[in-house]
Amino acid sequence: MLKKHLEYLVCPKCEVGLTILEETASDNIRIKSGKLQCPKCKTSYEITNNIPRFVPANNYANNFGLEWGIHSKTQYDSYSGTNLSEKRFFEETKWNRNLRGQIILEAGSGSGRFTEHAATTEAMIVSMDYSDAVEANYASNGNKENVLIVQGDIYAMPFKKSSFDKLLCIGVLQ
Repeated sequence: MLKKHLEYLVCPKCEVGLTILEETASDNIRIKSGKLQCPKCKTSYEITNNIPRFVPANNYANNFGLEWGIHSKTQYDSYSGTNLSEKRFFEETKWNRNLRGQIILEAGSGSGRFTEHAATTEAMIVSMDYSDAVEANYASNGNKENVLIVQGDIYAMPFKKSSFDKLLCIGVLQ
C-alpha cells in the first residue's frame, strides 16, 4: 500500500486512525509488508503483499478468491479485447468519466474488473473485498496511484465515516 493512503484507514473496532507499527518490506513510498496498529485498542492488522488485511487469514470467502486467482483476468476488458465491463460500469453507475477530487468506495471488488474502469475516472478508488481475490486485483490495479486495495469486511469496514463521495457495488454476493 502507498503510505499516503494510510489517511483513509481506521480501526474497524474503534474507528480511530491507524499507525504504522512495523515495516518489514517497504521504501519511502510503499509498504509491501508490515503491521498497522490502533493506538486506542492496540489491535494490529497485517499488511501482506502490499494489501492491508482486516479479516482472518482463513475465511469462508477463500474459495471465491481461489476462483478469481485462477480466472483473474477473464472479465477484464484489457484481457478480453472487449469493452463489456467498461460499458456496464458507466451504464450502471451513470457517472461522469472525470471524477477527479472524489473518493469512491468499491465494496466487493472481486478481481478488480470494475476497479480498472473506476480508476480511469481519476477519482481516488478504495477497493475492498473479503476474499483473497484482492491479490488478483492488486496484480492488475495496485500500481495505480489513485487505487488503494484492502481486504476487509463489509460489516466492519476500516474506513472513516462519511469519507466517500460515491459507492460502487456491482455483482456482490450478499
